[in-house]
Amino acid sequence: MNLKPYDKITLSMGRFIMGNKTARTVTFFYTILLHSLVFLVLYKVAHTESCKRDIAADCHQKFAEHMLNVHGKHDH
Repeated sequence: MNLKPYDKITLSMGRFIMGNKTARTVTFFYTILLHSLVFLVLYKVAHTESCKRDIAADCHQKFAEHMLNVHGKHDH
């Protein structure tokens, strides 16, 4: 009775989930789904950033080759 309202809600939800096989199963698959989505988003972001870095490095290399081949080496 001394619990705060959000503690009471958490306790009642925990009791419901732990006391009901269907609720445990749904909670398990929901947790797996959420973790999978987080990992997929993190993978996509990491892959995209890696591709951007590779493309920037390739562009820089091609620009340096162009400057050397077309304009020659100029020391000022």
